[in-house]
Amino acid sequence: MRCPVSLLLIAFALGSVSAHSQTPSTQYGCEAPEVRAAFDTSLSQDELVKLTIPQRRARMQEMVDTLIARYPQEYLVSREQFYLAEDTFGKDREAAIAALRDRWVNNAKANPDDPMALTLAGHAQVDKDPEEAIRLLEAARAKAPNFPWPSFELTFLYWRGKYADEAKLNESLERFYTLCPAWVDSTSFGNQIEGFKMRKDLPLVAKTAVALRADLAQQTGPKRLEDYQILWQREFLVRPPSEHDAERALIRQDLQRLEKLVQNGDAKWRLFLISGYEQTGASNEELAAMRRQAAQDFPHQGPAERLEWEQWNKEHPKPEGQKDAAAWKAYYAANIEHEKKMMGAYPDDPGLQRTAFFFAVQDDEYVSKADGLAAVDGYLKAMDVYGPAGVLSAGPDALPKFLLTHGWQPERALELLKKTSTYKDGGHTQEHWGASIDAATAKRFYGQMVSEDLNNLGLILKAAALADKPGEALKFRAVIEEPPPENKKDLTQYWTNRARLAALDHHPQDALAYYRIALEDRTHPPEYSHGVLRDDLTAEFHTLWTKQGGTESAWAASKALATDASADASQPGAAPVAGKPVATPKKAAQKIAAKEEDWKKVTTKMPAFELSDFSGKQWRQPDLTGKIVVVVSWATWCGPCHLQDAMLQKFYDKVKNRKDLVVVSLNIDQNPGQVLPFMRKQGYTFPVLAASSYAQAQEYVPQTWIIDKQGKWLWVKGGYDESKTYADFEKDLLNQIEKGEAGR
Repeated sequence: MRCPVSLLLIAFALGSVSAHSQTPSTQYGCEAPEVRAAFDTSLSQDELVKLTIPQRRARMQEMVDTLIARYPQEYLVSREQFYLAEDTFGKDREAAIAALRDRWVNNAKANPDDPMALTLAGHAQVDKDPEEAIRLLEAARAKAPNFPWPSFELTFLYWRGKYADEAKLNESLERFYTLCPAWVDSTSFGNQIEGFKMRKDLPLVAKTAVALRADLAQQTGPKRLEDYQILWQREFLVRPPSEHDAERALIRQDLQRLEKLVQNGDAKWRLFLISGYEQTGASNEELAAMRRQAAQDFPHQGPAERLEWEQWNKEHPKPEGQKDAAAWKAYYAANIEHEKKMMGAYPDDPGLQRTAFFFAVQDDEYVSKADGLAAVDGYLKAMDVYGPAGVLSAGPDALPKFLLTHGWQPERALELLKKTSTYKDGGHTQEHWGASIDAATAKRFYGQMVSEDLNNLGLILKAAALADKPGEALKFRAVIEEPPPENKKDLTQYWTNRARLAALDHHPQDALAYYRIALEDRTHPPEYSHGVLRDDLTAEFHTLWTKQGGTESAWAASKALATDASADASQPGAAPVAGKPVATPKKAAQKIAAKEEDWKKVTTKMPAFELSDFSGKQWRQPDLTGKIVVVVSWATWCGPCHLQDAMLQKFYDKVKNRKDLVVVSLNIDQNPGQVLPFMRKQGYTFPVLAASSYAQAQEYVPQTWIIDKQGKWLWVKGGYDESKTYADFEKDLLNQIEKGEAGR
């Protein structure tokens, strides 16, 4: 598993990002305080998430209309109309967006000297005609140099994609923040986006931090005061680690003032204070006492819920590795019971009440049919009533895949699959990304779309077979029988789909041939997951083989099937599912062996790093010449990183005294102030360098590199394999280190 930083940015790539600001308004200024107050209350995510879909749309429309009538010069209020159109469901969405775009574009043509009209039209054209958007926004900026929002909109176009231009990005950021130096977004997502845009311009970050601190010193409302989190993040970012202790002392002073200023804050305010004290370097004991007190003061709200989950997770760690079926079964049984208990104890948590139970059972191989179907029912009801706004939601293929994995309700799974873009678009999802996307990103998105369509077609074929409705799948014959995809990783799914189609179409001999090709093209062997070794491909092949009169002796003796794969499934704790899940052709086995556990040769020159750790010590890669260096990237927000870092700590404890080896990690958190408190809480002691400025670590985390004794980057491995025990992890890493020592 890996945590792509790009996941955070996909929403931007597929469309515009909502933002609201808070600094005082003049004509064509930053924002009226009353407008920010509306976004912080009636239009806040905390309030909107409580409403049904019709209620939410009505609330948003009413508030936007009212604010536009009162504040016609407030750009962000007018722009909110576009997000209302984007929030439209079903077939009306594209029509609503197009109608508003046409209205704004025509208004700009009728009023070419109006910077507001030009800026709204520019925003509407970003995804349709980005060059025209740039022209409109530049024209608006020329007409009204003191109007900040054309520059703000231009930052998105110059930041990423086809029109990325670092010089123009920095110029637009500088213009915007000169006019609105204390501006912050009213959403955490928007502030993360701003952090990404500004992180290469630390002097600008420092300038905004000074302005924001001065502005917050005048505020008294809890919601605005929570923006201290943004301030502290920026101050940590611009200070070297050697000055972080001084920043922590300053934060403690801020918190002491805030506690006096807001003496009866709500549960969310209390969590904000505790988060602040985490960044001061408060001890684990101090923080634990604060959390216990907050749980007592707010027994049915966030503080108590968080504490209860933390305690449960501490008492119920996930089993190490993936092969112990009994351990995983016990873990999931306890997890389901705790989830039910929490749902009863915290009725006001929308995510817990609506979708959390499905995510609790989604990967549970042992879940009962009653609990599994209850989770699906609850999820679908919540989506129908409230929609996905404000809660964790799954893709449209997740529920049918869950049902088909367990062999439940194939007719229902088929109906759910009709909601996927694959089904609705005739087998090929139509491209919906904006015109400003660069060619490399568009190619990556297209590859992901092809893989998703192939997987969804496979589910449609499986559901149609189980539901005895072959016609629902045969309608996709032309798409399924298209030439094989270019990506070799998609070939197994492609040939599996050909096999399923042939079986549905009463051509079993063709299906057997296609199943065999699918196995030949498999690039990864079946792997244990939560105690189960599942191999649906081989199981389907075997079932059809038997139906066609094939014997078990011939199956076992077939030279096309590898013999050593089956030894693994016979080990204690194995729980094969749906047939003998072990047949891997020798050709495929050779491919798998050639991958060397996903380690890849570094093909581009990696720049030497010169970074500081969090004690202030400088680390220069040239100083490590003569030693093998293991480098691991991670972030505090990355779940797979937490699993890998626990393994890395054990490994570090074993090898830290070796003179020929160095283990070091690169942390890419936007808020460096969170790193040491996290390390202390987890008990990690391996070296951590502040690496938010090191470009090679930014694409996704975790990554692991091996550098040889001459300072050459040799190998890279992406993601973390949850199936490994610590013994597997250590063996794999030592093997790669040995190759580095040999210069291979």
